Amino acid sequence: MAKKTSRTVSLIKPDVSDDDRIVARIIMLYIRAGLEMRKIKKFKMDEKLFKAFYGEHKGKPFYDVLKSFSTSGWMYGFLWQLDGEGAVELVRRINGATDPAKARIGTIRHIFGDNMPGFMHRNAVHGSDSAKAAEKEELLIFCN
Repeated sequence: MAKKTSRTVSLIKPDVSDDDRIVARIIMLYIRAGLEMRKIKKFKMDEKLFKAFYGEHKGKPFYDVLKSFSTSGWMYGFLWQLDGEGAVELVRRINGATDPAKARIGTIRHIFGDNMPGFMHRNAVHGSDSAKAAEKEELLIFCN
């Protein structure tokens, strides 16, 4: 019988992607938690990819700032796999709260995010919010 696994996607965002030491530290946090890296890709998010990736946020007050930020530089995309269920939840726990000022101590966003008011989008990483989103994001990042 095949072993059950789960998958999810994470991104390292432009605010920290240019510092190789930070990128390495973030990768190690995921690996030490038991995740296996299945794919990695360095890319720039263009406007078309941004709309496909974050389209559900269109019309929200932060949309334009998020678009400007997300298309401003290099990102790293990762496909993570976990033996058993819970890859999405594990990555989200490692990432911490979306707002770095509210992120639990020791999480990626607490350590590397910008906790200045109004800079919540500069939170170092993205993680899929569901298995369905992870499938969509995997196709968007790794099949283009």
